[in-house]
Amino acid sequence: MRPTTFHEMPTVVQPVGHVEVMFVSTEPGDVSPDRSGTSPDDESGSTEIAPPTVWPSAIDRALVVLLRVTGQMGGPGWLARLYAVLLYVTVATVSVMSVTYFMELGVNGMRNGSGILEAAFASYFFGCVQALPMLPLTATVIRGRRRYAALLPEVQQLAEELAREIPRQSIRGKLRKKAALLLGVAVVIVAIGCVLTLLMIMVGFGQACARLSSQCLMGIFLFTTSSIIAASTFSIPIKFLYITLVVGVGFGAVDTELQSLARNGDIKDWNRLARLRLLHDRLSGAFSRLVTDMTPELILSMTTGVISLVITFLLGFQTTLTGEWVSNYHSMLYSLLAAGLQIAVPCEAGQHVLDLATATRCSLLKLRWESTRVGREVSALQEAVRRDLDHLGDLGYYRLQRSTMVAIMSTIVTYIVIFVQFRIS
Repeated sequence: MRPTTFHEMPTVVQPVGHVEVMFVSTEPGDVSPDRSGTSPDDESGSTEIAPPTVWPSAIDRALVVLLRVTGQMGGPGWLARLYAVLLYVTVATVSVMSVTYFMELGVNGMRNGSGILEAAFASYFFGCVQALPMLPLTATVIRGRRRYAALLPEVQQLAEELAREIPRQSIRGKLRKKAALLLGVAVVIVAIGCVLTLLMIMVGFGQACARLSSQCLMGIFLFTTSSIIAASTFSIPIKFLYITLVVGVGFGAVDTELQSLARNGDIKDWNRLARLRLLHDRLSGAFSRLVTDMTPELILSMTTGVISLVITFLLGFQTTLTGEWVSNYHSMLYSLLAAGLQIAVPCEAGQHVLDLATATRCSLLKLRWESTRVGREVSALQEAVRRDLDHLGDLGYYRLQRSTMVAIMSTIVTYIVIFVQFRIS
């Protein structure tokens, strides 16, 4: 910290609930900090302050409940840990049973004279499709659920501070709308996954349930556990998207304030810029921590999505040759849905944050100032934005952005075309 000069005297402001230390500059051309959230340049126009909105809302709490039920987020106390362990053991047991069944199915097909490719297509590649979801779910149980539970309250507190710092923008209202939309989409996606799972189970146990035999109970058990696996697997990109949307609202609010400053002419309130830079740094740090904490889950989840997508394309080609669309369409739709969530959602979420950083950089280029202190604050904020554009969304092996998704799809299509040409020849 640099020493306090004669021109900068610390002033202590003590609102109810917290203590804040501000620096009041007396340099020529600078003005005193304005705690109302508006600079002297804004006095010419009146700004309506949005009415307060309760946040986190009931919708946000419902999202948290969904994440806890699916085992994607830890809760307080030993009961939450016990629930997570029991859920994981149940899911792992069903996955092992499914992998064993399909592996035996493929081996028996090869013994009966089928080729390895035909046996692989008939057994969902010897149970690989059933084993893949356990990779990201294992990472969630070992690491992800605890770290996410520690990060989410901090992000919510940051959003609340942002709403108090910039009262002119309806930040809480925007957060509620985005949470409602995300919750609705999550419920619909999980419901579709459960319906497709039911259709897959009915292929093997439909006749048994029609006769009310004991095997129908096994089918019901498999449907329940398979639905849990689907909901848990789909919740990994959903929980990543949830915090990304909260952080994105914060980035958008900071950018809107910068645009307001740019429209008001020369900037004199350097302290307002300093507060915006602090909020921007905290938002950037929150998203970086989210990516770091979820790196194993995101990498394994996206890898699972890529492999599922390849297998789905291969099954689609095989069913086109054999004409078995009726018995395989539900499994292919399920794999496409899972792959779309696991690949597209993280990449689009990362691209959304990068687009917001780009918009902030454009707003900074429009600012005008005469004060040296204001120039230093603008330069510091420009450096922070440049750092975000270089590093946000980096998983080490690749980066969460739209170009990554396009590269994955182009690679998959290229090799599928080569495989199809090989099979036809």
